[in-house]
Amino acid sequence: RVVDRGLKFKGDPRCQDFQPTALQREILDAIDADQDVIIRSGTGTGKTMLSIYFAKKMILEGKKVFFLAPNKPICEEISIFVYNQDIAKFSVANEDFMSWKEMLQSQVVICTPTVFLKILLFPESEELLNQVGGIVCDEFPRLLRKGPLMSTILLTAAVREWKTVSLSATFTDEMRDLMLSLFPNAKFIESGENSVRPTD
Repeated sequence: RVVDRGLKFKGDPRCQDFQPTALQREILDAIDADQDVIIRSGTGTGKTMLSIYFAKKMILEGKKVFFLAPNKPICEEISIFVYNQDIAKFSVANEDFMSWKEMLQSQVVICTPTVFLKILLFPESEELLNQVGGIVCDEFPRLLRKGPLMSTILLTAAVREWKTVSLSATFTDEMRDLMLSLFPNAKFIESGENSVRPTD
């Protein structure tokens, strides 16, 4: 269900199940333009749904997507959401790599930053990492609390030129500026009461 925050609706063929708001179209346009996207928007504005659009775009290009979440319960929540979005192959990565084969076969891999860093350091991971096209950082401020661990992941994404979609209702300006320093072509989009205010 889309929450109407006073923005006019307009039909969009990219959204089969709902009519996007101006905010959501702004995000879709940025994803279609192959931009990194930083989204500061409240609960109920469709951030996670739009990250699925990003994932499906990567899959159509033959690439994998990692969803990073701050803890296991949120990873499980995302997995349920992904399951309901007709993505054929996905996995939730665990710390002992029992799901390594599944990860190699998956279009979407969901994990915590701790697990993802282990994947980066795993000697046999290059085959997997070469297939990655992008990462989705859910609950971004909570991910940043991981400190150097998350910094390593973001630097890796920048060096490998993975596309990133970072989501939060509580993105601070400092966090936005950090991401723009790593991904200078990123688009920052935030919801306002009656307007959308992207920052270049």
